[in-house]
Amino acid sequence: MRIAEENWKVLGSLFPAGWQQMAWQSGAVERLRGFPSPDVLLRVLLLHVARGYSLRETVVRAKLANWADISDVALLKRLRNIEEWLHFFEPPKDYRDQYEELTGISLRLCPVCRRGQMIRIAVPPTPACASPTLRDTS
Repeated sequence: MRIAEENWKVLGSLFPAGWQQMAWQSGAVERLRGFPSPDVLLRVLLLHVARGYSLRETVVRAKLANWADISDVALLKRLRNIEEWLHFFEPPKDYRDQYEELTGISLRLCPVCRRGQMIRIAVPPTPACASPTLRDTS
C-alpha cells in the first residue's frame, strides 16, 4: 500500500462517524459523476484548499493520481454544493458560546469590568491527586 493511502486512512479515522453518509444527506453528493466515492471528493477538496492549487491544477493532479476525471468547471460546481457537508466536520460549540448566542452575554468576559477575559487555570497536582485539575473560571 502506498504511503498516501495509509495517510488517508489515518486522517479518515479522525473524521466524525457517518461523514460519508452525511455527504449524501446534505446534497453534496447527488450522484458520483467523475468521483468514485465521497472520500475522493473530500480528498480533491483538501488538495485544492490545503495546498492552494487552482481549480485547473487540482483537477490535473486528481487525474494524475487516478482519483477523478473531471473538468475544473465541474469541480467548481461540485464545491458550491459542499458547504452543508463541511459543517458536519465542525466541532460542537462550547457551552460558553451557546450561552452567548442565546443571551448575548459572554461568559468569557470578566463580569466586573467586562474587559478582561476569563481563562482556564490549571491547578498544580496535590499529593492526593496525580493529575492537574482544570478549573473553569467562567
